[in-house]
Amino acid sequence: MSEKHKSIHLLLITVLCFGFAAFGCSSSPSNSTNTTNGTSTQQPTTSAATTPVPSTVPAAENTPSTIQASPATSNATSALESLAGISQPSNPTNIGQSTIGQSTNIEQPTTTAATPAPGSAADWYQKGIASVQQGDVKSAEEFWRKSIELDPKNPEVHANLGVLLQRQGKLEEASSQYREALRLKSDDVETVMKLAMALGQQKKFDESIAQSQTAIRLKPDLAPAHMILAAALSEQGKPDLAIESLKKAQDLWKKQGQTEQAAGVQVQLASLLGKQGKFDEASTQIKQAIAIKPDFAPAHILLAEVALQQNRPQEAITSLQKARDLFKKQKQNDQLAATQMQLAMVLGRQKKYTEASAQAKEVLKLKPDFAPAYLILAEVATVQGNNSEAIANLRKAKDLFKAKGQTDPQLDTQLKLAFALGKEKKIDEAIALSRDAINLKPDFAPSHYVLAIGLAEKGQKNEAIASLQKAKELFTSQGKTQEAQRIEMMLQQLSGKL
Repeated sequence: MSEKHKSIHLLLITVLCFGFAAFGCSSSPSNSTNTTNGTSTQQPTTSAATTPVPSTVPAAENTPSTIQASPATSNATSALESLAGISQPSNPTNIGQSTIGQSTNIEQPTTTAATPAPGSAADWYQKGIASVQQGDVKSAEEFWRKSIELDPKNPEVHANLGVLLQRQGKLEEASSQYREALRLKSDDVETVMKLAMALGQQKKFDESIAQSQTAIRLKPDLAPAHMILAAALSEQGKPDLAIESLKKAQDLWKKQGQTEQAAGVQVQLASLLGKQGKFDEASTQIKQAIAIKPDFAPAHILLAEVALQQNRPQEAITSLQKARDLFKKQKQNDQLAATQMQLAMVLGRQKKYTEASAQAKEVLKLKPDFAPAYLILAEVATVQGNNSEAIANLRKAKDLFKAKGQTDPQLDTQLKLAFALGKEKKIDEAIALSRDAINLKPDFAPSHYVLAIGLAEKGQKNEAIASLQKAKELFTSQGKTQEAQRIEMMLQQLSGKL
């Protein structure tokens, strides 16, 4: 098995656990979720309409509330950046063998090829390689485009430019470059796999599957191609076919003596089995993988998620603590912080508030601007009856979300803050926050609901009824029948007091 194939496998170790979104595609801030007892529910549309203060430690945007958002996602995202295997034209040596969690490491060729003529296509390509070495992606892209202008028939330059574009999230342009590279050299299995992944990132799963199958036809014993195929099949909701492809990859790794890679596939199998509700089988797969590679932290995280689904919170806590310690030992601070957040939420759900708070504070030591950690501190303060501390932490979280342009979590936080201020009888500020939330996103029904509460507290019942009616109208139009029914009951109660 070539070194390039090994490198691509490292990228794929966690792909099925997290889907193609893990390959550098950031999720929308609107996808804020709260997971309680293993069930994912949208925030804050239900909680805002039912209770002023959530009873569990909340998840927030960028918070690892489920295994799909676990610390290993960061690994997969970082790994995309190292996928390139950027090589030099007419040189079979792969330049840039790197692994998960490392940036692209491009070295100069070891051959004694003559220095290219200044201004030639090869010269611009060499300059691009030097720019990537220096972390200057913008210049590298410029130089490689100049190289293509002078020599448009070099497939390696097109493929490497595709990698740079893919790293920048320019997926359609990257796909175009890969396609051109394949038009010039149709049997380049590495480029076929890169195209398959770029298409998967764009949710073009049929095309991704077709490219994966092409890679398999070109090289049937190439395990990573079967893994990419499995990823697309999983995203299409075809878990049985995905499992079949994963088992094929696992068998290939075993035949090739790649024990650790085979263990990585077991983790992915466990993820799919878990999605099918086969938690006992999933747990067995993960434990076998851990037996082979005990220091593979994402496996411990997945084991924690399975334990939560089986209502075994203490086992989940133990697994998360193990993952935390591994990330700490490996000095992977981003993954460490994310794991500590996951651990804090699980501890919070077990009403171990002191421990949850301690974990959130550890996160802030690593990432002082990580807003979700302040949300956990606020929730702990709320359940402990320290409303003033809760307000201070909510203000901090709100300001951080605002500074980062993360509107939806900012809205969530503003509404929590409005509730907390209402408890302190600071009604005017609560109303102002609600109105600001409505200005930011007029069709966000919970903002109208929170505004109605504040107006009712001020004795402005007609205005409160109007806000409730607006909230009901929005909930109904968004298909949220239960929330609309709750609002209707409140309207009837409030109207009866006029």
